[in-house]
Amino acid sequence: MGEPPSKKRGLSNHNMDEQKTELDRTALGPPEIQPEDIQYDPQTDVIGAGSYGTVYRGRCRGQEVAVKVPKKQTLSPQEMQTFQNEIVLMSNNSHPNIIILMGACMQQDKLQIVTEMCKTDLERLIYERRELSLFARMKLCLDAAAGVNWLHEIIQVVHRDLKPANLLIDFRGQVKVSDFGLSQLKPQEGIMQTDSPKGSLVWMAPEVVFRRPYSDKVDVYSFGIILWEVTTRERPFQHLHTHREFIEAVLCAHQRPPIPADIPESLKNLMSSCWDYDPNKRPSFREILLKLSEVMVDCLIEFPAAGAFWKKHFLYPLKKLVENVEWQDFKVCLCSELNIDEAAADSQKFFDHLQSLLLTNVEDLGQKMYVTMQRFDIVSKWFGRFYDPTVGLSIISEINKLMGQDWFHGDLPYEAANSRLGRQPDGTFLIRLSSRDPKNAPFSLSLPKDYHYRIERVEGGLALLEHTFRDIYELREAYRSTYMITPCPKLYSQAYVQAQRSADSSGRIRNSNYDSNGSFTSTEGTPRSAGGFAQAYIGPHDVGGSTGSENNSSSAESNTMS
Repeated sequence: MGEPPSKKRGLSNHNMDEQKTELDRTALGPPEIQPEDIQYDPQTDVIGAGSYGTVYRGRCRGQEVAVKVPKKQTLSPQEMQTFQNEIVLMSNNSHPNIIILMGACMQQDKLQIVTEMCKTDLERLIYERRELSLFARMKLCLDAAAGVNWLHEIIQVVHRDLKPANLLIDFRGQVKVSDFGLSQLKPQEGIMQTDSPKGSLVWMAPEVVFRRPYSDKVDVYSFGIILWEVTTRERPFQHLHTHREFIEAVLCAHQRPPIPADIPESLKNLMSSCWDYDPNKRPSFREILLKLSEVMVDCLIEFPAAGAFWKKHFLYPLKKLVENVEWQDFKVCLCSELNIDEAAADSQKFFDHLQSLLLTNVEDLGQKMYVTMQRFDIVSKWFGRFYDPTVGLSIISEINKLMGQDWFHGDLPYEAANSRLGRQPDGTFLIRLSSRDPKNAPFSLSLPKDYHYRIERVEGGLALLEHTFRDIYELREAYRSTYMITPCPKLYSQAYVQAQRSADSSGRIRNSNYDSNGSFTSTEGTPRSAGGFAQAYIGPHDVGGSTGSENNSSSAESNTMS
């Protein structure tokens, strides 16, 4: 039958009384695994090795697993107690961002810890996958912070050895906090003492090195160094070569790694607050989760006003970042910001073109259409602050007007533009949106024979072929008798078709019925405008405080896509 509770917990009977208080705060651990149930080849299955021991790729009862084998296999009673405590701590962490403990072999000379198998670790990932964006790297840090927050608040455990190598990445790309060999249960008062510093010096908090009382804020200090390393993809403190140099520079002179100038201010502030010398000034991991979510918005949405809109509606209400928003939810928030009636806007199809531009497929969510943060950023750069109550209605009205032009093809890819123009005679043209540099060069002029010309934003308007125009309409008129004689036949983009079909059960593309200027009309029949148009097509481009491009030239590109 089953083993007695003391064995399941991995604790010897003579220590049960001393450990009772701590064990009351944990659940029963996993069952003990017999050594014959664990298979691996010590020569070919090595995943990694360190001062503590070696980790192997193995199998246990038909399951692929990771097997951690301590170097020291014959333990004193105190050492065995430490080993058993790690098992107890790991066994009670049922969180998606904490490694799953499957069991352990507790026999002397055959000590092994069996966990779920992961693909890699954060240290390897950030140095080997150079293409990972800052946003993607911050998302990994958010995973790690969620795991540590669970340790601190729910399990009441301090990890004490956080570093990139101890943050594993599973096969779905999710971070798993691992290696609990130095972890401790927090006492009721939250303050701990240490006789000797343990852990990895580079990520170790000053109070631990100096053997002072410490709290869970030691993990926050470590996380600050991790943030810097993940951001820069450089080894921290490489210029310090000896233990004494490190102590004098980092712990006595309070030297920290140099923060890059080209990262969001929110990330700079989070790093510096995490590694503050004073533990009381460091944030909690609950606070870090919110601040990291703000950092992620700032990484993906360039303009502060656009980022503030997203944070207000899709971060702060739930205190959790929503990266992909369904159109209906986005529209409700937009109507609230613009102070317009949603039903009236729907009846006039006021948002139809904006919807077609904002919606995009999200593969991980079953190919459904969402407003993503990245798409929101691009549309904001194309057209300005369409979400701003002071100018938003004018901008959306201008979007409607522009999308209604027979020569404007919206967000049309390069290949599709060539396809539409392929059999057309000289003098046929189309103008489309460009995603390569939407802030400084929002449009492209496309002609037959694979000719594409970038239309740039400059002070005073738009520039094409070294000529400046007040707006896109003046530009079109200027070339009416030369390059822009006949508009290319216009087809609806697939995204627009999908967007309209999602809103019209008949499956037919609906005709727009704005007023003659594409403006939103209120229920009283009076066109609503927020004043002058906010330079969506006229420079300088007023988006989130940007003054537009400083480059006053327009580039002509042959056989290239803008």
